[in-house]
Amino acid sequence: TGHFDEAEVAKLVDMLSMGTPAVVPLAEGQQPGFGSTVELTINDAVSVKSDSAIDFDTGRLFSLPDPDDWVKRTPEEAMQWITERGLDASGASRDTVKGLMCEDMVFASMNNSYWDNVKPDSLAANDLWKIGKPGRPAHMTGKGQLPATYIFKTREGGIGVLQILGFVENPNGIKIRYKMLQNW
Repeated sequence: TGHFDEAEVAKLVDMLSMGTPAVVPLAEGQQPGFGSTVELTINDAVSVKSDSAIDFDTGRLFSLPDPDDWVKRTPEEAMQWITERGLDASGASRDTVKGLMCEDMVFASMNNSYWDNVKPDSLAANDLWKIGKPGRPAHMTGKGQLPATYIFKTREGGIGVLQILGFVENPNGIKIRYKMLQNW
């Protein structure tokens, strides 16, 4: 109960519209596992803009602001905008940068067999989560032989496995699949 001004209500609505985080606390006797595999295309952030960024914890796609708007922002304001929305990565399908540009994530490239063979409890206990430092920006590359497999941890603490599957045209984008660790 209480009274909220319009700005507080708008902020609450934005927070609620982002959905619930993918990390669910482990109940007594419950074992970690993976949620459903999500397969989607993240559009190129430069040429397409719409649905060109993702929050892995909620699975929500975002459109980035118009480039003219970004130019007016300081780097700190741009990062605040990204952080407030929980954005983890944006699409890059240019020849010079092909893959996902990640913000405040810890990740590592893995052998492709990891997608099918990783055990949830070993992924949750990976030492990378203790020693890795979040990057800003950091690049999950899709150059070379695909799929390209990565493990990752978001700034909100979600842990998952991701594969860059390929690239599409009209509109330009990056086809990925990922699954998030649940109950850890």
